[in-house]
Amino acid sequence: MKRVVLMAPRLELRGSTVYTLTLARELKLRGYNVAVVAAEGPFVETLLEEKIPYALVNITGNLFQDVLFLNRAASSVKSFNPELIHVTHHDLAGVGGFVAGRLSCPYILTIQSPVRNVLRHQRKQLRVAIAISQPSRQSAVNKGRLPRELVRIVENGVSSELKPPEKNGAGLVPVVGTASRLVKDLGIKYFIHAARELISRNVRAHFLILGTGPEEARLRKLIRGLEICSHVTINSACPDLNTLIRPIDIFVSPALSEGFSIFVLKAMASAVPVVASAAGGVFSLINDKETGLIVPKKDVSLFADKIQAFLDDREYAKTIGLNGFNYVQENFPIKKTMEKTLSLYQEAETSVNV
Repeated sequence: MKRVVLMAPRLELRGSTVYTLTLARELKLRGYNVAVVAAEGPFVETLLEEKIPYALVNITGNLFQDVLFLNRAASSVKSFNPELIHVTHHDLAGVGGFVAGRLSCPYILTIQSPVRNVLRHQRKQLRVAIAISQPSRQSAVNKGRLPRELVRIVENGVSSELKPPEKNGAGLVPVVGTASRLVKDLGIKYFIHAARELISRNVRAHFLILGTGPEEARLRKLIRGLEICSHVTINSACPDLNTLIRPIDIFVSPALSEGFSIFVLKAMASAVPVVASAAGGVFSLINDKETGLIVPKKDVSLFADKIQAFLDDREYAKTIGLNGFNYVQENFPIKKTMEKTLSLYQEAETSVNV
């Protein structure tokens, strides 16, 4: 099975975009004919740079909105003559199932985060669902109503590096940052309130939010209302994914619900110390006070305390960052992720659902 089409939501700064682009790159490196069908977004440029064929279709994951584009989506996927369709976010479960059924093509569905509703899918063509963490798997079975035996865990991975990148930030104002799609469940407002508390303590730092999404206007209004505009920046321009974490000295993940934060993984792979809320798959990555710091969800004061601990003691921050780097290099190599994924591709080729 060498012809694979990846179906993805809008290619904006979000975990599924990183997942899709990484998967496309790794499949191409392994000799697969891979193409991407997705809604347009700033990271289409990455597909161009890497010479990965693609088609743009305005699919959102909302079947009522997508009904006008279902036939176009099916035609776009069909044009690449796939042997397998891989739907890279469960938001597109219904659309992907429709396309797979229309083309009589087997498909795989990736569960990116905890599921809240029944997942519409095409039972005859669905071969397997990939969950990126145990919480995602549980929700796919219990809330999404997918057959338990079809849902397998394949965690995200990072490329191996010989050594962590070196930073020379002496004398510069340290940057405390986060990156995600700007939606309620990812808790960005708690990051902003923690920033406000640190500013009131006269802690020297700048606070950076990378991302776009439906909550952006509300978050900008909150920053203005707290009168911290000179200290907090929302950057909705999407930089190169390979350099995304580079400006950040301390990474914060304030998520209320998380499958397996690929941005936390990227920060750790860059030896950046992480402060994360106790949400979902983060426990696969962080051992508290060893490979990062974990804070109860919504606890703004404790978030501020933990961030300040890193800011006040840069050697402590460096040690935790290096511990995190070594941990993800050892436990989450992209090679292992791809071996498991390709094994499921082979299984999809030989299995038939009824």
